[in-house]
Amino acid sequence: MNKIELSSHGRTLATVEFRDHPFVNKWFEHWKYINSNFNAFAMQYRSPVNFGAPAPTLDTVKEAIDSIRDAATYLNSITNKFKFPYDLNNFPSYDVFLKNDLEAQKHLNTFHRYFTNGVRNPHGRDLFDNGMIKNEKDANNWFTRIQEINQAVHKLDHATKTPHLKDTTILNVFEIHYHLHNEKMYLSEGTFHFFTPEECLDAADDSTNWNVWMRVDLLGKDYMTGFVNHDDPAEWDIQYLNSYTGMFIIYPNKTPIDFCKNETFRNWLHEHGLRYDSRMCGIPLGKLDYVVDNLEQQDTSNLLIQEL
Repeated sequence: MNKIELSSHGRTLATVEFRDHPFVNKWFEHWKYINSNFNAFAMQYRSPVNFGAPAPTLDTVKEAIDSIRDAATYLNSITNKFKFPYDLNNFPSYDVFLKNDLEAQKHLNTFHRYFTNGVRNPHGRDLFDNGMIKNEKDANNWFTRIQEINQAVHKLDHATKTPHLKDTTILNVFEIHYHLHNEKMYLSEGTFHFFTPEECLDAADDSTNWNVWMRVDLLGKDYMTGFVNHDDPAEWDIQYLNSYTGMFIIYPNKTPIDFCKNETFRNWLHEHGLRYDSRMCGIPLGKLDYVVDNLEQQDTSNLLIQEL
């Protein structure tokens, strides 16, 4: 049975025992590579982050929306057929996003789907062959500028207050990250591993035994985020987990199972013609053997994670 210890400043914060499962064992081997080669850090917050986030200011809205508009203008100029889904001369006003409500979120969902569709083919030659860009030499600029749209969307949708928030289970999160992204905010080569829907189904488990879970690493949104965003779960980019990076999350109290067993979550799926599937919760990795009181409030400035 694989085990790890998390400590900071010489004090044990938690010990984790991982599931004895082929998928989790494979994930653990990848985690050992990541943990040996990249610096770890912890993020402590309540999920969904929208719940406690302050409303965006006018300056924040202007910066984000101007960034989206400018990037979209450039991308329209280098594409043959993949045009931004808004008339840039008749763009939603800043006031729409200052209202911080469902109308704003629906626009943000559209912006974000433009991004996911725009990077669905991850190689420059694919973009050119599919007619998305006029010249293959524009591929790097395409990926850079469309990522600006993604980053701007998340500056706003992480604070947007949607009706589903009032029916959402709030989770305390202790999330383990590694510095894996390059300067363009894409994952470095060799840091991620893709897996199949069948592997996801085999590894999924919606029992209440687990409080250590694989972090969400995918193009698009997981089902929990899609629910909070009032997005359409039948869209291709609302999906089961399909890749991992070695990052993981500890839930000291409630877990994704509490979230996914929410009646409003199930109703949202039903409204869009879907039935609940345990994969929609994510993939559990293991359970806590020990955890310090108030883990999410602990000092992690000298975080050390090691195999036991």
